[in-house]
Amino acid sequence: MTAEVTKVYKEHVPSTRLIGKRYSDEHRNAAGSFADRWDEWSVNGWFEEIGKLGALAESEGSSYGIMRMSGYQFEYWIGMLFPEHTEVPVGFDYADLAEGDVGICWLYGNRER
Repeated sequence: MTAEVTKVYKEHVPSTRLIGKRYSDEHRNAAGSFADRWDEWSVNGWFEEIGKLGALAESEGSSYGIMRMSGYQFEYWIGMLFPEHTEVPVGFDYADLAEGDVGICWLYGNRER
């Protein structure tokens, strides 16, 4: 994959609900990335499906790849941000995120095929 970081900044976000799918290290591809999971989202139309729920206004309907630690377990999430208490559709996971500062990084690039 050839990618370029085009923007990095800190942003304050309200309490929100992340709706998407949670992945762990076992979901990485042979190159060690989660790129195949993003392909899966595109092929299955999952962003369009959950986007109908009404994304958090501050997120402008963006999709997110979020890395976090839950105890000692690494988690990689793909999904979108929604207002608190948004109902989660069957087949998706969620994490309620507390208000706080987050680091945002924009990537631009293509996967070499």
